[in-house]
Amino acid sequence: GCDLRPMDPRRVDPDAAPACCGNSESASDSSGSGKADHGEGSYYRRSDLGRFGEIGRRTPALAESFFDYYGKVMADGSLTSREKSLIALAVAHALKCPYCIDSISGSCLQSGLSEEEMMEAVHVAGAMAAGVTLVHSTQMLGHIDRSAGESCC
Repeated sequence: GCDLRPMDPRRVDPDAAPACCGNSESASDSSGSGKADHGEGSYYRRSDLGRFGEIGRRTPALAESFFDYYGKVMADGSLTSREKSLIALAVAHALKCPYCIDSISGSCLQSGLSEEEMMEAVHVAGAMAAGVTLVHSTQMLGHIDRSAGESCC
């Protein structure tokens, strides 16, 4: 399959992912350069996904704890793994992680999620990000209001 997010993320084969996960050199090439946006010539390299298991090479106990936690969180519970994949997709977009977007897209498709469902989740993430940005303008408005109060009296 094209799921780069297996139950054990230490064993990822990014080269085995089909084009739907950004593995095709032409799939995401919009520059005409012949290189994919997240190919070997970019800052984000798909091949780095396969190295994820190396996070434990100096801290094996911490890495093992993370992998155990991750596996338990992504398993069916009160939410299905399908629902969790959709949440993960939205979070991956909100946090702008191409590694996560590549890996979770396959999980969503394998879970039977449609393009429409996936895109709607991305729009939810975008709306939330916009709201988070806009609500922080109240800090600015408070500053403006305090400044106006000081200068008018």
